[in-house]
Amino acid sequence: MEATATLASGAPGGAVTPSMAISAGVGLLAVLGLGELGLRTAHPWDVMVACMAVGVTVGLRSPLVAMVLVPEMLGDY
Repeated sequence: MEATATLASGAPGGAVTPSMAISAGVGLLAVLGLGELGLRTAHPWDVMVACMAVGVTVGLRSPLVAMVLVPEMLGDY
């Protein structure tokens, strides 16, 4: 689904990049929504990175690759 949305917008796609982008967006929306309910998150970036790893895990069906790939791509260890 993520690849379809990315390709339909005209952006270059694949399996990893759309999964990371959509997952990070959903994570950010969740953080913002919880913030409106009074539950503040000290580091929204950490939630977004975790959501990116989940998106890559689901997209590639390989959790071990996601554990290594996402932090390596982001430079966030």
